[in-house]
Amino acid sequence: MKAKRNDSLSGRLFTAADAASALGLSAASAWVICNRKVKSGEFVRLKRDLYARGNWWESLQGEALYGPANRLQTPSYVSLTTALAFYELTTQIPQAVIESVETPRSARFTAGGIRFNY
Repeated sequence: MKAKRNDSLSGRLFTAADAASALGLSAASAWVICNRKVKSGEFVRLKRDLYARGNWWESLQGEALYGPANRLQTPSYVSLTTALAFYELTTQIPQAVIESVETPRSARFTAGGIRFNY
């Protein structure tokens, strides 16, 4: 995957199918490339078949993490505790935790040192 073609995946979350269409590859080839990029540290695997560019993911802070939190588990919404912590009205939640509310089932993901609770 050349650097200039790789830039089409910057600044957002993507699947192997997104990588295949952006890079003009077959789905199987894109999946292999995504796995190689995860091993090299260029991509971060957030969950099965959901990736982010490593440098983009590491640059996210504060409210920029709420979008990926909603994409990790859908449907979900930022919890009241996380909203209160964002506005510095409570200290009951650690800074590196994004807590969301969702109805189907409870889930937990850890990606790039950030814990997402649902």
